[in-house]
Amino acid sequence: METPIVIFDLDGTLTDSAPLIMESINYALEKIGKPRETPADLPRWVGPPLAVSFRDFAFVPETGIADAIAAYRENYGKYMFDVPLFEGVIPMLDALKAAGVPMAIATSKVERLARPIVTEVGLGDYFSYVCGAKDDGAHHTKTDLIKEVLDYFASRGYSTAEAYMVGDRIYDIEGGNENSVNTIGVGWAGTDETEFSKATYIAPTPADLVKIVLKGA
Repeated sequence: METPIVIFDLDGTLTDSAPLIMESINYALEKIGKPRETPADLPRWVGPPLAVSFRDFAFVPETGIADAIAAYRENYGKYMFDVPLFEGVIPMLDALKAAGVPMAIATSKVERLARPIVTEVGLGDYFSYVCGAKDDGAHHTKTDLIKEVLDYFASRGYSTAEAYMVGDRIYDIEGGNENSVNTIGVGWAGTDETEFSKATYIAPTPADLVKIVLKGA
């Protein structure tokens, strides 16, 4: 049996960061002179790359996206180390680590912020690699990020035949499917499960995810 590899999304999967993300979105929209999003519309902003969201949801022109993202990060940066973990995340990671499962993170969050957040919220010892969007201005898709993680493990001699991508949004599922890995939609973040229609599995709780990865162990 191949050793499984598990790649996690960060926001909405490990950290319950949606409230801070949504607060920071409205902070940024106000700062650039755009209308605030309603509570009903804000959840769609959690998951996609910021540049895509500002363009598609707030109709910010390409010339204004950098200012919008800077305003978002101005607010987000004040509180980013205070985001809580979802209940059950630490026991889940402990169980996978004890079973010798290599783990990594693939997040649309810019990597230079993702790495210190992972450390500060107490997750640093669990992950071999943290992959996020780069500061070169490119729009890195979740597909690209997952491929980077798979390449990282392959370059170190790991088989990626039994890899899993775990996330709370359709982008995680699509990115995993495009890389031909198993996908797990997480049920603990409140995502509409229609987003998981093409997932290999759905894990209602972190404990269920452990059972899926370890085949019922």
